[in-house]
Amino acid sequence: MLKRMDRLLLTVFILVLLFSRYGEAEANSKVRLVDDLGKVIVIEKEPQRIISLAPSITEVLYELNLEERIVGVTDFCDYPTEAKSKTKVGANNLESIIALNPDLVIAGGIVPKDTIRRLEDLGITIVGFNPTNIEETITVIDKIAKLTGESSRGREVTERLRAELNYITKKVERVVSTEGSVKVFYEVWKNPLYTVGQTTFINDLIEKAGGYNIGTKADGAWPQYSMEQLLVENPDVYIATYDSWKERMTPAKIKARANYQHIKAIKDDRVYIFDADIINRPGPRIIKALRLFVQAIHPEIDLGN
Repeated sequence: MLKRMDRLLLTVFILVLLFSRYGEAEANSKVRLVDDLGKVIVIEKEPQRIISLAPSITEVLYELNLEERIVGVTDFCDYPTEAKSKTKVGANNLESIIALNPDLVIAGGIVPKDTIRRLEDLGITIVGFNPTNIEETITVIDKIAKLTGESSRGREVTERLRAELNYITKKVERVVSTEGSVKVFYEVWKNPLYTVGQTTFINDLIEKAGGYNIGTKADGAWPQYSMEQLLVENPDVYIATYDSWKERMTPAKIKARANYQHIKAIKDDRVYIFDADIINRPGPRIIKALRLFVQAIHPEIDLGN
């Protein structure tokens, strides 16, 4: 009788242990985090059909080896090259999104509230991320990795990016501490002339590369800048992208502008044109963007390969 009771108690104990571990595993499989829209996101199971509504998000998904789970991207998602073959959707075209039956939609930047509401009404999870500096970008990569069940790969990517960031910033800090910051003007658009302000992703790149963004003296994130202001501030370095005008921008076109011959950056031949897709997308190529800025602002710094 006692032996039978012992066996029964042992069986009950094993069952309790198994169910408790199952419950723990089920709880651990859930992901809970807050996105940049201020929404609490809870993922019950690993998403299998993902839509990206921003080129930077698409780059993150590919970096996390999630290409097989991507069912839709935007027309602007062109990197890596494989992304061009994905089905195209638009942030304002809900029908195209719904038709792909996604279980996770990831947006970058500002998402219309109506779009969020309608997708949520249909039971579709939508998250939004809008990083404004390098560290926030790395954090977003980590969050997307957790949302998609790729925490291990996410940790690998973010640790590498943070190590590279630390390596570069230490080198820059040594130079800036002795030589000081270099005055930089970043051209967003030619006519009228627009630049970047304090709260922008580009400003963080300039500062971490050892530059002083003269655009921070203007109001707003994307302020209009006058020729008079530009001449007064007289930047040491002038940076633009190929897309800052209707026709492909070049250093020669900038140097040939009226009154630009008085600017120090033009006199010293320190005009640089970057690929907007690399420096304007807060994603896994962020360190490559930072390297470009360092090479332009402090060419004396050897960053190696």
